Amino acid sequence: MRALNPEIIGISNFWLKSTDVTSHLETERRIQETDRYIGSPMKQLYDTGKIVRQRLDQLPETAHRAYTELSEDGFSDYLALPVITANGISAAIIVTTRVSGGFSNQDIENFCEIRNYLVPIIEVQSLRHMSKSLLNTYVGKRTGEKVLAGMIKRGTPTS
Repeated sequence: MRALNPEIIGISNFWLKSTDVTSHLETERRIQETDRYIGSPMKQLYDTGKIVRQRLDQLPETAHRAYTELSEDGFSDYLALPVITANGISAAIIVTTRVSGGFSNQDIENFCEIRNYLVPIIEVQSLRHMSKSLLNTYVGKRTGEKVLAGMIKRGTPTS
């Protein structure tokens, strides 16, 4: 999910079946100037607004590092779906598999359908996160939380 923060460009939550652990990651804005991002599937998704799919068991020699790392880890297919809200592309849903043969066309249709149901939820979460991030960045964490909780009104002292 994209972030409105001068230092952080995005927030990710990812789950791995092998560990059954969900992890949280904040990506610094400066990544946009690195090879990790330039030419990556995420850059392609945000530039085009289209689904990005790459069979990982059939990689070209010039494949981006994001793909080669997944392939080396035993994944066979990669699918990134843009989440388009009223503000444009605000997030992506990325799914990978180790299943031999990768995703079927029906799998991809199903993931698109699930994405469509999740868009309103992701949009609300995205707006809430952006509001919190902006308030924390510009008025401070303690005051930002009070504003979001409705505890501060115009002209109210914050100390």
